[in-house]
Amino acid sequence: MPRIIPDIENRILNAARGRLVREGNRNFSMRSIAEECGISAGSIYNYYRSKNDLAAAVMRDDWKCALAEMTDHAENAESFAQGMEKIRQTAASFIATYRAAWNMFAGGARTIELQNRYHTVILRDVMGPVGALAYRFGGRRLSNLSRLLSELVLSSAMYPDIHPGELKQMCAYFVKENESYEQF
Repeated sequence: MPRIIPDIENRILNAARGRLVREGNRNFSMRSIAEECGISAGSIYNYYRSKNDLAAAVMRDDWKCALAEMTDHAENAESFAQGMEKIRQTAASFIATYRAAWNMFAGGARTIELQNRYHTVILRDVMGPVGALAYRFGGRRLSNLSRLLSELVLSSAMYPDIHPGELKQMCAYFVKENESYEQF
């Protein structure tokens, strides 16, 4: 009779998360995660087809938490610039946590295709809180720029050579332009 292990899927996800965060691709294997959970490697395959599927599940789970945090920032920011900076910080934290793990998905002929697809999904997700923030502080005209504003947030989160002060300046510019437009 098979052994019933309570909450095994969460145990697998937590062990995998720990390995991804601590070690990236090094020592990230179904066998090492199974050992940490006290189960056979075959048991993990009941939930995940491959280590890439498992890594993606971990990142998806954490991305949902990051999006909830971004939404909270959009709803509670005292200014447009503050909200954008908080959203940027949340995205930057997620990116920093999983940058090394993304290397397991890199390589091969489909890398650019996959990067474009993931970028599109992430951009669409970030447009939610950024659009809500823009609408709060600039109405429809500013929220219509949510795709561009989201690209700005993601770029400044992804590339450390884009200083957060530059994001703040762009936010001030967008709000000022929006106010100027509304006067006419």
